[in-house]
Amino acid sequence: MMILLAGPAGAEPVVTDGFGILPTRLLGPDRATWTDAPTGGAPAEPGDPATVLLFAGPKLLVAGRDRAHLVALGLDQHGNLVRDGQIATFSMPDSTLPDQRTRNGIADILHLPPPKARRMTVGAQIGDRQSPPADLAVTADLSTLVPRIRAPEPPSARMDLLQLESLPLTDRHGNVVPDGIALDLTMLGANGAALATPVTLAGRAQTVLVPRDMQGTQDARMALGAQQGPVAPIDFGRVVPLPAPPIAAWTLGELDLTVLRIGPIGTQDGHLMPDGTPVRVTTDDGIATGWLRDGQVELQLPRPAGLGPMMLQLDLPGLSERRRVTPGLPPPAPIEASE
Repeated sequence: MMILLAGPAGAEPVVTDGFGILPTRLLGPDRATWTDAPTGGAPAEPGDPATVLLFAGPKLLVAGRDRAHLVALGLDQHGNLVRDGQIATFSMPDSTLPDQRTRNGIADILHLPPPKARRMTVGAQIGDRQSPPADLAVTADLSTLVPRIRAPEPPSARMDLLQLESLPLTDRHGNVVPDGIALDLTMLGANGAALATPVTLAGRAQTVLVPRDMQGTQDARMALGAQQGPVAPIDFGRVVPLPAPPIAAWTLGELDLTVLRIGPIGTQDGHLMPDGTPVRVTTDDGIATGWLRDGQVELQLPRPAGLGPMMLQLDLPGLSERRRVTPGLPPPAPIEASE
C-alpha cells in the first residue's frame, strides 16, 4: 500500500519534563510555563532549585580502598532539571569536599573518606535547598587481617569443652573487625580439614571445641578467606585410660581362633577412649592389633593349644598391663571386628 503525502513528513513537537512527554498542542497556558515549551518563541527557563535528591554509594566502603560516589539531582518546583552551572555543595564528616556545578541537573563527586571504620551521614545542597540525608559506612579492610590464635591455658584436666579465640583482629588502619565474620579453624594433621568455624565477636574470633577426641599438642591455624594466620600449638592434655578394662574371650572352634573383646575402656575424666586409639595384644600364640570404636575393640588370635586361662599383654597409649583371661561363652551382640 502506498501513502501519498502532500508535504514533507515531520514529527509532532513534544514537551519533555519531570512529568513525562506531552505534545505541545495539548499544553494549556499555565502548563506551558512549567517546562521548556515554546512561550513567545523561546523555551521557558527552569526555576530555582526546589528539590535536591542525593544518591550515595556504595553503602559499605572498605577502609582505605573504596571511594564514595555522591550524586545530587536538582529539580525546580515543576520537576524540571535545574540550570547548568548551579553550585552544589556536598557534606561529609571529617572531610572538606570541593564545590561542584550542575550539568543536566546533576552534580557528583568521588571521594575517598578517611580510613576510620564508622557510620556517617552525608548531604548535598544546591542553591538554598538541602537534600535529605543519606547514610554510608566505612568498614575494616578484611584483606589485611592476619588471624592469630591465642593459646589457651594448658588444661589441668580433660574438659568437655575448650574455648578457643584469636588475638584481637584489626586491619592495617587499626579498625576492629566487625561482629559476625566467619573464619576457618584447621587442625594440621587432621587431613587439613576445617575443624570449626569461629565467628567474630567484640573484635575476636571465637569458637568452642570438644577436645575429648584429641590429645597431646596439636598444631592449629585460623584463616580468613585467603589470609592464613601462623601455626599455633594447642595443648589438649593427655587422655589417661582407666586400668583393668573388661576383657571377654571365647573360641571359634571351627576356625581354631580365639576372639577377644576388650572394653569399654574409660578415661579418668569419665569419657570413653577416643575412636582410633591403637590397641595391641600379645600372647604366646601370636600378636593382634586393632583400633577402638566406641571404646571397644574385637581381636582374633590363634586358639591356644591347651585349655584353661591364657596370659596376655595389653598395650595402648597410657596403659600397659599383663592380664589373665579365661575363655568362656561369647557375649551377646558382638561388635564388628577391627583388623
